[in-house]
Amino acid sequence: SMSQAGPTVSERVADLGTRPLGYRVFQPSQPTGIPLVLIHGAGRAAAAQLRAFLPAAVRLGVPLLCPTFDREHYGSFHRLGGAHGRYAARDALLDLLDDAQRVFGVDTSLVDIAGYSAGAQFAHRFAMTTPTRVNRVVVAAAGWYTYLDDSRAFPFGTQGIADECGDDPPLDPSALLEHPTLVLVGEHDTERDADLRTSVRLDRVQGPNRLIRALAWADHLDDQATCRGVPRLVRFELLPDTGHGFAEAVRHGGLVGRVMAHVRPELTDTATERSRP
Repeated sequence: SMSQAGPTVSERVADLGTRPLGYRVFQPSQPTGIPLVLIHGAGRAAAAQLRAFLPAAVRLGVPLLCPTFDREHYGSFHRLGGAHGRYAARDALLDLLDDAQRVFGVDTSLVDIAGYSAGAQFAHRFAMTTPTRVNRVVVAAAGWYTYLDDSRAFPFGTQGIADECGDDPPLDPSALLEHPTLVLVGEHDTERDADLRTSVRLDRVQGPNRLIRALAWADHLDDQATCRGVPRLVRFELLPDTGHGFAEAVRHGGLVGRVMAHVRPELTDTATERSRP
């Protein structure tokens, strides 16, 4: 690995052939564990996301990777897709992880992933399709969710994922249940705005707004874990005084502290009082 005098932030476009993917990487002078991948929302404000998390990452020694899924190549990144296929964004992030390891010496064999809004959709779907590369997951203010239901086609359910994403061993999307998952949503995130996907069926299955949908999905994961007899590793938290905006979630909702307590419970003093009893 590379020797470093102090923490650095670098920018790079990973040359992935037809699928370029720009990203920023923060390398602490003394990393404390696996990297945290931050996934932006539909506004692609990856730089603002990095700035928000940087002070805590410096303090706790958390390496950060922040890709930018540009609209031209990755218009449907929230569903893992893009111009070059149904799972183009997923595949591009896997290539980016290899690129960051090769170029910057960041050990990306295992990562934590946290996404906001459209990025939260990407994060939980990425974890479902790539369970061996992901440790802990944070899903904040997602518009809608993939359920562990193999009778419904992806991205509403998991039908087809195993055949299309699985290699060896065969992929089991319910492996998501083995990963500690934090579901966050603003307590006022109840608007049915233009960005919220709505349909009669989606509203009926998942609920009418992001707050209800987040609760329903956390309950769904709890139920699935109980049915399968595995530990319940999902936690749900409301972001106080927060609607849907990322800046509000950071300023009022304590987003950064909650994410860091989830991915570095051993380093954050609030973790013990906030962990599930």
